[in-house]
Amino acid sequence: RTLTVAGDFTTSGGLLGASCLRFTSDKSGDADETEYAQVPDHGDLDFANSRNALALECWFKVDHNDTIDYLFDRRDGQDVFYLHVDGGSNTLKGRIYTSGTTSELVGATVINDQKWHHCALVYKGSTGEHSLYVDGKLDAQETGSGTIQASTSVMQIGARFQFNDGHFMDGEIDEIRMFAAAKTAAEIRADMFKAEGTAL
Repeated sequence: RTLTVAGDFTTSGGLLGASCLRFTSDKSGDADETEYAQVPDHGDLDFANSRNALALECWFKVDHNDTIDYLFDRRDGQDVFYLHVDGGSNTLKGRIYTSGTTSELVGATVINDQKWHHCALVYKGSTGEHSLYVDGKLDAQETGSGTIQASTSVMQIGARFQFNDGHFMDGEIDEIRMFAAAKTAAEIRADMFKAEGTAL
């Protein structure tokens, strides 16, 4: 059967988190700042460069307020993308780098409520649309230009590319996916609960 989800919603359990990446805290409740996942450099990570279209998405839950929690980062050398929870606004900030111009997208939705949220960072090279979605809704957008950067950098999940600043994820990440396509809002909403795409 097909499950149709419409309107405003949040998730509070179910399959999300059952086999997620859990970046735990120590017994005092503080992030231990040592846990992250790293994807080694590989040509497949640049598959969006030739198509000049990229959609990065995942489900995530942050455990504490007012901390900088990195979801993705691929910026050690040639900058490609990053996405993190901002410690001041408790909203998402992210950017996909191109040979032309893009800026940091700053979301409006506060997501430090210790609930699961879905996010997607998208770039469509044919039009320059650079977009950030939260829970299937457009949260920030600009018109950029250029071709998505290729790189030899590793991809960090749950940490910033520089480890000495302490910006590690304190929470959980699930259903991480990359698409060499600029997904629309309707496609993001339709696929939020599907196990399709290139899952990491």
